[in-house]
Amino acid sequence: MKNGHWSRLGELTVSLPIAAAFAAGGGCAADSGAGAGPAALSASAASAAERQAIPVTVAPVRRGDLVHRIAVDGEVRATNLIELESETGGTVVELRAREGAVAAEGDLLVRFDCRDAQLSLRRAQADRQGALAQYAVRTIEQAGVATGFWRSGARPAMGLDEAEARFAEGLISRRDLDAVRRAHDLEVLGQPAQRDRSIRADVGLSAAEVAIAEAELRVARCDVRAPFAGTVAELPVRLGQVVNPGEPLLTLVDLDEVEIEADVLETDLSGLRVASRAAVQPTTDPDLRLDARVLRISPLVDAARRVGRVTLSVDTGRTRLRSGAHVRVTIEGRTLGDRLIVPNDAVLYSDDRPLVMVVRDDLAQWEYVRLGETNGDETEILPDAAALRGVAAGELVVTDGNFTLAHDTPVTIVEPQ
Repeated sequence: MKNGHWSRLGELTVSLPIAAAFAAGGGCAADSGAGAGPAALSASAASAAERQAIPVTVAPVRRGDLVHRIAVDGEVRATNLIELESETGGTVVELRAREGAVAAEGDLLVRFDCRDAQLSLRRAQADRQGALAQYAVRTIEQAGVATGFWRSGARPAMGLDEAEARFAEGLISRRDLDAVRRAHDLEVLGQPAQRDRSIRADVGLSAAEVAIAEAELRVARCDVRAPFAGTVAELPVRLGQVVNPGEPLLTLVDLDEVEIEADVLETDLSGLRVASRAAVQPTTDPDLRLDARVLRISPLVDAARRVGRVTLSVDTGRTRLRSGAHVRVTIEGRTLGDRLIVPNDAVLYSDDRPLVMVVRDDLAQWEYVRLGETNGDETEILPDAAALRGVAAGELVVTDGNFTLAHDTPVTIVEPQ
């Protein structure tokens, strides 16, 4: 251990005197330069038995998948959030909505003065009654004319389209064309559906029915109701206020269904897939972790920021996330299968050489290792032909209390604090 230089993976180098490294056992340190190994740095087996065991925490070496994780900031977005606007103008005569109150689907939120719309509806209904009376008379009259036409056996000599084409070519006269048109009109009147449409339009019945539909729509728009169950978030309108069409009335949000939107670096997007697992941590409660999944990955990349938008579904359970709130998102990305893996806390460096301390027969034994990829929490251990023994899946490595351990130091395993 040259000059007693130690460091943990991902931390700054810490300088410790050689004596401190062996304080637990009173052993002697040897230079860890070229050719130095664990045996040169350990005390004898007899003295080790007499030393007091050092409490340490451990973790198993495992073989499995090394999952790269992408940590980004995200924002909560309510799936159902709408700003309700006035579809009609008028005076607010009833205001049942309250900011922060919960509304069920269909609940009345705002009501406008509806007297003008109701009068228009009554006027349209009266016009319809008058048109119906004329419709009855004309139906009887036209039915008689049509019956006489069909009984006479008169038929147009040619179709209307043909007659108009022949007239354009100068093959028939205007009088002949008008005769074909009259015959065509009578033939149409002989068909009940066509005759009915013609009479309804002629007496104004169709227009009256359209006017009724328009008036009913105006009456319906006087009541503003919740399109879905949610919470009233903003309420700029006031009782008695005169509102113009298109003015905002309130904002309704459903906090039971939210999504998370996060911007991920372009270089990390390739490792993401729809349904990739993720975890969400609200900044207001960092100890809370909510399960999430990648729902959508935008096909576009922001050319200026070099990021792409990723949307995640999140299982909030009973937790309420406010729309617009900031969260921390960790997404599982690229996965390396069948790797030998240790926790990052188990990896130390001695003069830039990585090593782990393996607990064997209640002794902490140094094992120099060759490192592969890391995801920030765990590190891959690569096969190393130069290693004396190496590490195997299932063995226990020290993750806490390993800074002052010499090779073959007696240890006792304790639960993490």
